Amino acid sequence: LPYVFRSFADFKLPVYGYATAAVMKIFGPGIWQIRIVSVLAGLTSCLLLYLIVKGLTTDKRLAIVAALIMLWSPWGVIFSRGGFEGNLGLTFFLVGIWGLMLARKKPKFLFITLIGLTLANYSYITYKFVGIVILILWLLRYRSNHCFSKQVIISLALFMILNLPAYLMFFGVSGSNRISSLLNLNQRETGYPAVAQLTANYLPFFSPRNLFFRPDPVRQRHFLALSTFYPWMFVLWLFGVWAIFKERKKEMAGWIVVGLLIGPIPAAISKDPFATLRALPTS
Repeated sequence: LPYVFRSFADFKLPVYGYATAAVMKIFGPGIWQIRIVSVLAGLTSCLLLYLIVKGLTTDKRLAIVAALIMLWSPWGVIFSRGGFEGNLGLTFFLVGIWGLMLARKKPKFLFITLIGLTLANYSYITYKFVGIVILILWLLRYRSNHCFSKQVIISLALFMILNLPAYLMFFGVSGSNRISSLLNLNQRETGYPAVAQLTANYLPFFSPRNLFFRPDPVRQRHFLALSTFYPWMFVLWLFGVWAIFKERKKEMAGWIVVGLLIGPIPAAISKDPFATLRALPTS
């Protein structure tokens, strides 16, 4: 029962593999048995996004619109049709975010976050960074609400114990191989300083051209001639930018900005330009 699989020397995290193994144990091997985990994860993510938006805004119509955009957008569809670990990780990440939303008033719900972020960390490498940063920021933001109550301390202790192997993995063979295959910050190889490379890889995730009109450079991660979102959604993007600016003092606007700024960082340090799979938290 390993917690990392060698695969093609890229050392896959285990949750998707074990989930697929459970499906195959019941129904036998086949294509749909591999994809069904990701399909269910994509549908569950839409439901979780609905619950998160509704909980933060108390606006049921806005929550439905957000869920439908996630359901119909090209990125949501394509990553739910193949066996993508990142898509399953997104579902667990949203479970964690939902738990944080509930725990603002009732710290006992932090256990939901514990489960969600832990499974996300063992699903896809992106969430090892994004999840822990969001959790730290949440603790700083709401520290006066619960003053690190007993439930919070127990949850954090369990989180650290359960996730210690996931982070220690970076110091082993699997971690070094994975990182070396992704990082593209070697100035001798690229001819550019690391800061310049990070900036050049980071900013495209906020470009309307990449988001609405230009497909992901990797064929496996896009439909023919379609970008991350449909071109007509550019209008919604403009409206969203205006709404965030208008409501900038409200809680939800602040967390949206935090998510947008943090989400692309794991993708920005990789060798792939505009790697949408690694930036799923941003989408």
